[in-house]
Amino acid sequence: MCAALVATCLFLEKRQERSEFFYYVTYVCIVFNLPFFFFYMMLQNGAAPVWIQSCVCALLYLAWICELRNYLVMLVVGVSAAFGLHAFDPAQGAQAHEWVSSVPVMAFAVAGGLLFRTAETRTIASNRVRSVALASCIAHELRTPLLGTRLDVATASRRIVGLGQAEQDLRQVFARIDHHLLKATHVIDTLLRNVTSERIDPGRFDRHSARAAVEEALARYPFSPKERALVTADVESDFHYWGDDVLLVHALMNLVKNALTSVSAVQRGTVEIRLVNDGQANQIVVRDSGGGIDPRMAGRLFTEFASQTSGGAGLGLLFCRRVARAFGGNIACRSRPGALAEFTITLPPPRVSA
Repeated sequence: MCAALVATCLFLEKRQERSEFFYYVTYVCIVFNLPFFFFYMMLQNGAAPVWIQSCVCALLYLAWICELRNYLVMLVVGVSAAFGLHAFDPAQGAQAHEWVSSVPVMAFAVAGGLLFRTAETRTIASNRVRSVALASCIAHELRTPLLGTRLDVATASRRIVGLGQAEQDLRQVFARIDHHLLKATHVIDTLLRNVTSERIDPGRFDRHSARAAVEEALARYPFSPKERALVTADVESDFHYWGDDVLLVHALMNLVKNALTSVSAVQRGTVEIRLVNDGQANQIVVRDSGGGIDPRMAGRLFTEFASQTSGGAGLGLLFCRRVARAFGGNIACRSRPGALAEFTITLPPPRVSA
């Protein structure tokens, strides 16, 4: 049974089927192969030293591959199932006086696993804080010269007069420089906001228009002329939501950026933004007809550092989910590899103002 579960996981992994079913099978496989199997074998073999040692190893392996909450849940479920199955066969295996003596050793292993996982969690949290602080410092240092350069470009563009055709050429050059500077500023803001993981404050929430958020996102996004021609928006079915308009605009800009990246990668396709308000659901749909989502990424799109582009940080979609859930909604993805990718933000109706 242990081998069959592992083989099933490997088979699904090879077929790139990282669906919800894949993760359920993996969860069951870990519970069965580590805490349940080794505790059951220890009980059935008279608490032999070799099986006690094996149980200790299983507990440490479990702590290594699972985060703290799953570690505790898997441990409780696996050990309880082992004792329950062993109880059906009281004529064999360890009696109470035989396995109770191993409890201190097991408790030591569990405590070691918990300490290991807690220390790793704290290390990750500490590294995140330092990363955010470093990102904030870098963003601040970069924004200032970029802003100064944009002001200098604007001043130079106003002062070139009386040069004939050369004036028009220089104005076009200055416009391109300003566009590149604006895009660089947008990249800095995007990365900074995505790596910041503090809790979204609902105290700033208010009633806002989805149409206004879409229009603001399209107005602020640093499109190239070719990119802007690929994007269309149907905002006739406007609706209102309860949240922070700045955060939603930024989430939409993330989705637009991903869609344009997908279209650019295959050199074909368009991007469509659509509002849906049919009385049952309020949705913002961002769909592109580019390369779709890699099946290997489908199960972990909204997790940290999950990106199918070589230059992606894998934080944009996680930020989008944080925003949607903070507003009381959610975000989902539908994809056909090689054909389309569709992200849908579903938001609840706004609160009634007092």
